Amino acid sequence: MTKRMLQIRLSLVITSLILLLVAAIATDHFLQQRKIYETVKDFSNFIIAIAAAYLAYSFQRRQTFLASLRHLWHELVEAKAALIDYTHNLKPDQIAYSAAHRSLSKAIDTVRSVY
Repeated sequence: MTKRMLQIRLSLVITSLILLLVAAIATDHFLQQRKIYETVKDFSNFIIAIAAAYLAYSFQRRQTFLASLRHLWHELVEAKAALIDYTHNLKPDQIAYSAAHRSLSKAIDTVRSVY
């Protein structure tokens, strides 16, 4: 999950909790609907628990994405090093070509899997 997606999810959860709070206050003070206020108050723990679980899930996905990016960076560095070694080889053979091609193919597939 990208940073932007995490920010969007975080802002949606915060906005929905604020709207719930405003709705509860509005029904109690302005509309004099005590029953709606009591219902929101009774379910507030449940709603907050759902929001917390969703945020924990979102942060866990973000952490997994960052770990995948670190692994991708390692693969890209290895592929670059293999390609530089191959291009600096004065007499490249099929084995060196295969090793460079394999590392580049592996890096490309890692990019596909991360994104």
